Amino acid sequence: MSEENDLQTENEEPEDKQSHTDKIISLVSEPGAMFAKAAKYPIETIDWLLPVVVILLATILSSILVLSVPEIKMEVKQKARTQMEKRFEEQMKKGTSADEIARARDIGEKQIDYIGSPVGLAFQAIPIFIVGFIIFFVITGFYFVLFKYGFKAELGFKQVMFVNGIVGYISAVNILIVAVISLILKKSFTGLNAAMFSEADPKSFGLLLLSKLDPLTIIAYVLMGVGFAKFAKAEKSTNYIAGVIISWLGISILWFFLVNNVPFLMLFRG
Repeated sequence: MSEENDLQTENEEPEDKQSHTDKIISLVSEPGAMFAKAAKYPIETIDWLLPVVVILLATILSSILVLSVPEIKMEVKQKARTQMEKRFEEQMKKGTSADEIARARDIGEKQIDYIGSPVGLAFQAIPIFIVGFIIFFVITGFYFVLFKYGFKAELGFKQVMFVNGIVGYISAVNILIVAVISLILKKSFTGLNAAMFSEADPKSFGLLLLSKLDPLTIIAYVLMGVGFAKFAKAEKSTNYIAGVIISWLGISILWFFLVNNVPFLMLFRG
């Protein structure tokens, strides 16, 4: 009987490795099984790199679509001028001369004129890719430290990159949906959430909370928690899902209070 079992084990073929396309499909149909299966193999570069490239391309395409609407382009330019004037006010308080501010204003106006133009979009694409990859690695590093040392999970950095990357496809879909809605309604939106049509003060905490009621974003963070749990071989995903969502909300709330109370950070206020 033992010999029969040994022969059966030897004849068993190893579980087929998933292609990247299989992983994308399984992310929607059976994410838990996909992450559990992916955890059995080394992470390939395409598994984290391609999703990051896709989400950055989606961001660029979104800008092209949205800024093709004259009303939105005008709205974006006006916001840029408002931000520029706020920056000049801060500089004046610090003693910057009127001549220097005048020269800076001329440069700023020329940059604003480029918004929505082919040249402007080309120059916009470069920082989107640079900043996008920096943000990806910063977020990956945060989750690696959180789960590796906070949760004492046996997670490798590439595994965290994979989980953080693969759910980016959901974010890419989210970005394009918002772009299409903006295109149809001829109004710029920052997300598919409960704050889309709110007229509340942008500085209000209530608007921040409404902006977090974003179904696709919430799904993406839940799937991240599931992915981290599967790679860590945890019995339950609950703690990992909670860790991801609490981190997301906590960092968002912290940033909200910083940009509304720290003078030099107020320029980053939306």
